[in-house]
Amino acid sequence: MTSAVAAGTKSMMAASAPNKVNEDEERLLRLLDQQFGLQVASQHQRTTIVIMSEFGRCHGVWPGLANDKLDEHADLAITTDYRQVLSEVLLARMRGAEVSNVFPGFTPGAPLGLV
Repeated sequence: MTSAVAAGTKSMMAASAPNKVNEDEERLLRLLDQQFGLQVASQHQRTTIVIMSEFGRCHGVWPGLANDKLDEHADLAITTDYRQVLSEVLLARMRGAEVSNVFPGFTPGAPLGLV
């Protein structure tokens, strides 16, 4: 099974619409094969796809929208270091991986429990 991690929502989506998740997963694999020649469909058991967005940064403590809580008084403050999310995926999929080789100077914190 392909590991598609979208901020930990795949399992929630699968519970509510299992066929839709599988269809979307298959569509994504075909697109990667056709457009980029990655041949991931044939390697789906060894493939991890991570889809991330900065929209709706909801992991962590909600800072609120007060002007003094916004980054540079304009943007929603970052509450998640995405190196943490990616390091969890890396460690789950590549046992024994060294996070410091991928993210020099970064030390993972407590797991977020996404994987």
